[in-house]
Amino acid sequence: MQADKEIFYKNATSKLLKTLETMHLAPTVLSQAKRTTMLLRNSFQYQDVKQAAFSADLGDDLSMFTYDSDGFCLVASCSFQQIMNSRDWQLMYIDEIWTYGPHHFLRHIPSGTVFDLTFDQYTHYGMTVPYELGRPIKTTKYHKDKASEMLKFLNRKFLQKD
Repeated sequence: MQADKEIFYKNATSKLLKTLETMHLAPTVLSQAKRTTMLLRNSFQYQDVKQAAFSADLGDDLSMFTYDSDGFCLVASCSFQQIMNSRDWQLMYIDEIWTYGPHHFLRHIPSGTVFDLTFDQYTHYGMTVPYELGRPIKTTKYHKDKASEMLKFLNRKFLQKD
């Protein structure tokens, strides 16, 4: 990633961590949310993670993913929700009514705060995400399976020793 993209990405990650701090989460929940955010954000930077997340749908053509968080909205939101294991995080969806949709993100129900792990895939290109178009969607088996696949891969990549 070019230096300016790297700085933008790091700043976006910092913004997400600061957003978590505004939600009045219990200390242990806040700590878990921050660790999960860092795990996911760091993982987006690896080509093999992109390959694992998107190869079933796109094969080997990942050329459309020029910025690290491009395309990760669904798997990131579902993975975060699964790790947090709480009904406090609602999966949200903006459909194709938005020119750049579809897009998935989370809403922290107790605080009403939007938490979008991949917001910067749009702001990097100068776009603002119209969160007001987002609608709650039910987390289905498909969503849980996508999260489980991603988390298994990340576990193997980052936690298991060869």
